[in-house]
Amino acid sequence: MTTTGIQDQIKPDTLVKVGYDKEGKEVPRFVIGYWSIRGLGSPLRAMLSAAASRQRVPHWVALYDVKEETSNEDQNGHDWWKQSYITDKAILKQHNPLMNAPFLIDVENQAVIAQSNAIFTYLGRALGMMGSNPMEESTCEQLLCEIMDLRDVVVKYAYNGGKDSKTALEAAQKTLKGVKRYLYKLELHMEKVATSSSHLVGTKVSAPDFHLWEMLYQLNGVEQHFFLPKDGADSTTSKLWEGVPRLQQYFKEFENLPDNKHFFSTSFCHKHLPCNNPYALFGSCPTKQTYERGQDAPWRGHGVKVETIELLPTETNNKRKASDDAA
Repeated sequence: MTTTGIQDQIKPDTLVKVGYDKEGKEVPRFVIGYWSIRGLGSPLRAMLSAAASRQRVPHWVALYDVKEETSNEDQNGHDWWKQSYITDKAILKQHNPLMNAPFLIDVENQAVIAQSNAIFTYLGRALGMMGSNPMEESTCEQLLCEIMDLRDVVVKYAYNGGKDSKTALEAAQKTLKGVKRYLYKLELHMEKVATSSSHLVGTKVSAPDFHLWEMLYQLNGVEQHFFLPKDGADSTTSKLWEGVPRLQQYFKEFENLPDNKHFFSTSFCHKHLPCNNPYALFGSCPTKQTYERGQDAPWRGHGVKVETIELLPTETNNKRKASDDAA
């Protein structure tokens, strides 16, 4: 008799199955769910992808579309349709009354976890990405809180920035100036605490790495759009990286770590999703600043997609391969 797990009850608009089987038939260890944007989902997806490069962690990524209201089914008069998420949220609330996006399904334990930092720490402990001792674990927790504060500034800008070119430029300038207080603190952490130019904590990737990289990516995108040359030429006029050279080096090096190759090079979620939902004033379309109602949205409604990931060479993986070859 087959028992249906929580993961089998949800029906997102797109389900990306990441694993080692080209047909996507593996039972996932985790399911991470969020809107079909980068947002809070991107660093959690990247975290799972990096873990899956070093240990067998097949996982699913559930994406929920936000699209124009085109029917009379929404009795609340909402302009944006989120029915797939609303339906699945009702199912998942039966397992966790605190259910919200993003959410994590621990398939092995048939549990639902909500709230971003709770998911970061839960996954961090499960995947060995919360430091190597109690002090490093505490540092990871502090960094996650600090980066969430940084994120709040960026999100406020993205959804409430200027609606015309003049006010949008002013809002971008204000935001890039406003985030400096957080970047300076993180720069000092890299100088005084970090022992590697590509890791915030210890000598291996940890949960806060993924969230910080995503926020630096988005801030870099704001500056590139408004303030740097459009011809692709190198510029020495960057204000974002002024006074934070260690963070700039970290941003470049972390992306190129072998653990991150799958996510940053080939993942649908990294390469094709917008940063923010379609009603945001910045980053709501992958190819331009702002989404326009009714435009094509090729990142929506993909059904089931399968992405295969390679295990990187490690002592454990080499032993497993030798055993498989001998068999």
